[in-house]
Amino acid sequence: MRTLPARTRSYYYGWNIVAVCVLAQLVTLGIALNCFSLFLPIWSKEMGAPVSEILLAVTIFTFLGPGLGPFVGWAADRVSSRILIGSGLFVCAIAYLAGAFVKSPIQLIALYALLVAPAVGLATTIPAQSVVCRWFERKRGLAMGLNAFGIILAGVVFPPLVVNVLLPHLGWRGTWLASAAVNGIVVLPLALLTLYDRPSADDPLSHVASAHSESTGHAVSFMTILTRPNFWIMVFVCIAALCPYFVAATNIAPIAQSHGLDLAAASILLSLLAASDLGGKLLFGMLSDRLGNRIPMVLVALLAALGAFLLAIAHSRSMLILAIVPLGLSGGIWTVLPSSAAAEFGAASFGRAFGLLTASAPFAMLTVPVVAKLKEQSGSYGAGLMALTVFALLGAGVAALLRQQSTSPASEPQLGTVPLA
Repeated sequence: MRTLPARTRSYYYGWNIVAVCVLAQLVTLGIALNCFSLFLPIWSKEMGAPVSEILLAVTIFTFLGPGLGPFVGWAADRVSSRILIGSGLFVCAIAYLAGAFVKSPIQLIALYALLVAPAVGLATTIPAQSVVCRWFERKRGLAMGLNAFGIILAGVVFPPLVVNVLLPHLGWRGTWLASAAVNGIVVLPLALLTLYDRPSADDPLSHVASAHSESTGHAVSFMTILTRPNFWIMVFVCIAALCPYFVAATNIAPIAQSHGLDLAAASILLSLLAASDLGGKLLFGMLSDRLGNRIPMVLVALLAALGAFLLAIAHSRSMLILAIVPLGLSGGIWTVLPSSAAAEFGAASFGRAFGLLTASAPFAMLTVPVVAKLKEQSGSYGAGLMALTVFALLGAGVAALLRQQSTSPASEPQLGTVPLA
């Protein structure tokens, strides 16, 4: 893997790695996923198809993308992040270019299955968190929390930008073309120039106990990971917490319209969801550094349950806002999960473990078309959301069973000291 050459710096280069990973995730996820809900009414009208049929594109994507997780995770433990993330950004640029020309639901489904899924797998969560795991032991929760910003940061910026600027001036097809240009011309070259897989051996500012700490432990097999009880606890809580979040994120525009709100109001709710998500990722990163991972995992599931319950009983704009905030905060699961995987399996096996964990996300996504279909049949989202409330509460109980991993902060180098060889 690619090691950063020894240079004199006044700051730790690992924060550059975090910044580039955030940018790569932002541009890869921004239009295709974070703004998917905003395109739903437009696509439904233009393609003459119901919303539930168009939602199959993101549902199938969710199975294929995280389904690649174990393979991407295995590669992330062995292949340079520069190659993986660079390949993902290239495929993403092609996906946005091709997406500007889709004319039917089947073409949209094929686009998300064949291009968006591998692009997201290669350029976002697993490779990004794997390289950050190699750069950080001290402040790992904070670094992973900041890195996870890339998953949702575009949700703060893009919805109002798309609704107020890009769609009125470029249309949805022009919006996708512009995204292809930004990915291929700006972000891809920047990532190729900036990404390194580990700090130099003599970096005095290193945030790892050893410059090559990823080799201090032995990588474990997939079978060993699958036999750990903590792994299955993480899987269950992941699914339970993500179900309400996914339903809100992908159905927010139809939900808002069912309460008499327009698309602009829906974009504000989507931005609020993303902003709360950003806060949750940072908050739970710091909590994991201070408290370990069990308590943050319980809190994430409880927030998901609270948000689903409030969304089920919402009857006004203010109630929708109250529901969106805890749902957004529950997005901190994407900080708690990698932090838990790193504590349980170490840097040498992190990619494999986290790849397997992300493969559980599609099971949460199954609830998205189900809840949408229930609404089409009954006229209300209430019943489906109440069921998700109960499931998330069960997830909180399971999270309490997580065996806490001990850490040894005293053995870690302090800022400005030279790590022991």
